[in-house]
Amino acid sequence: MDSTKLPLSSLRIDGGTQQRVAIDTQVVHDYSELLQDADFDFPPISVISDSTNNFVVDGIHRFFAYQEACRDVIPAYIKAGTQEQAQWESCAVNANHGLRRTKEDRQKAVLTAIQLRPLATVREISEHCKVSKSHVQRIMQEQVKPEPPVPTSRPPVPPPMPKQTAVSTATLPMPSSPPMPPPIPLPPPKITDAVGNEIPPEVLSVWQERNKYNEILHCFVEAEQLLKEYSALQVFSGTDINMLLLAIGNCKRELRMTEPYVVCPYCQGLLNETCKPCKGRGFMGKHLYQTCVPGELKKCN
Repeated sequence: MDSTKLPLSSLRIDGGTQQRVAIDTQVVHDYSELLQDADFDFPPISVISDSTNNFVVDGIHRFFAYQEACRDVIPAYIKAGTQEQAQWESCAVNANHGLRRTKEDRQKAVLTAIQLRPLATVREISEHCKVSKSHVQRIMQEQVKPEPPVPTSRPPVPPPMPKQTAVSTATLPMPSSPPMPPPIPLPPPKITDAVGNEIPPEVLSVWQERNKYNEILHCFVEAEQLLKEYSALQVFSGTDINMLLLAIGNCKRELRMTEPYVVCPYCQGLLNETCKPCKGRGFMGKHLYQTCVPGELKKCN
């Protein structure tokens, strides 16, 4: 099957065709880093189109990675079909490739398949979703609710209530409602770096600005693409295109190496100007962290 490139804006991921319970943001970020290379592409995603909507069946992490990398289009295999067909096929994806399905992902896929094919056998659901038959049976049993018992005889008639003397409500005090307890304030969500360390308050504002790296990288990628596209034009005959491409490549490499990745394990992000590894900025890039920080310090971080 030949692939094509589709605009991200033309794809739908809200049609019930995603059996992932949650998106792994670290996987998306890792994929996005690879996509900073303009010549790199992941294998095509799978799409089913009903001529009006393009439903993403397989490749949700790749979809978000292309979004994060500021790519406008993504390679895709397109097959004609209905939304229900797309939902059915999505129950079988990621069993043998891609990010491994969690237990919750497998359960959601089985539940979706049962809803779409209520007359299907345990074996059919098991083979399609690529899970064990015992797993399907357990989920089916959990979905079956026992019916209330049917009464076999007429219920007894309760005895008549004794007559009560009317009491004037004017003489009775109205019960007062107890005061509502004050709402319990929820703690603010923790913001962590790429390896799970909480960001110190002193550098939180700096960490939240790291997306500026991707904005600048996107500009360099666009400039690189334009230079390659226009290199054959006569107007650029006196320009050393290769030198410019080399300079852009160095700029991209420097940005990727210094983009904040983790809180500095040496100064713990306290903005210590004497900290040589992070140069007083409180963060380290991915390359420096992986190649220069000893393992015991990573564990302590």
